[in-house]
Amino acid sequence: MNIGKMLRMTMAASLLAFAGTSYAGICGSGTVATGILDTTDMTINTNNATDCYGPFNSGASNLASMQTYVNNNNLFGGGWTGVVKDDANGGTATGGTFSGIQFALSAGPASTSGSFLLTLTDTNGSAPLNLPTNFDILGVLNGGNVDAAYFFDDILLSNSNNGTYTIAFKNNGGNFPNLSHITILVREGDTPTDVPEPAPLTLFAIGLLGAALARRRNHQGEKQA
Repeated sequence: MNIGKMLRMTMAASLLAFAGTSYAGICGSGTVATGILDTTDMTINTNNATDCYGPFNSGASNLASMQTYVNNNNLFGGGWTGVVKDDANGGTATGGTFSGIQFALSAGPASTSGSFLLTLTDTNGSAPLNLPTNFDILGVLNGGNVDAAYFFDDILLSNSNNGTYTIAFKNNGGNFPNLSHITILVREGDTPTDVPEPAPLTLFAIGLLGAALARRRNHQGEKQA
């Protein structure tokens, strides 16, 4: 994780307790009345969430308003771009693009637990960004006008990514609601850059240059002698 991102995440952690409604909190800090969230409530490619936040009421009715909410409240450092939102009706929603990667989401039928499919399409051709690659992902589950956000730090995504969810929060009636929709927001991850190994021809050339320099030094030494 780079230093700038680390500082942003540290500051965000101290602010999360004040974001959203008064009963929202970080993972594990809820109550029996509102539900207690856990990082296992949402997975992507069998990876549990890094952290979570909620339950809260964003009042967001679409992708743009959810993006505004999470960034205004600096959830997990902010800087999020909403890419796709899908209602739990068994269909597939095609969303927007981020760095040339298009996102689509199928949330599955409405239930208190289930699976979803996050599909990515590379529109960059040979130019970067290319799949698979790392992203920071914020998945927001909504049910009964209540939200819960799950943060995935530097998760590797490919063309097809399987996820699961469990509704661990309660609605105003004190019941666990069915999933209404899932919203996916994204920002750049910290993908490490590999240092390329020297090509064999380059190594050979370096060897020849070294040998030539050694011979030149020997020749100069003999003349001085």
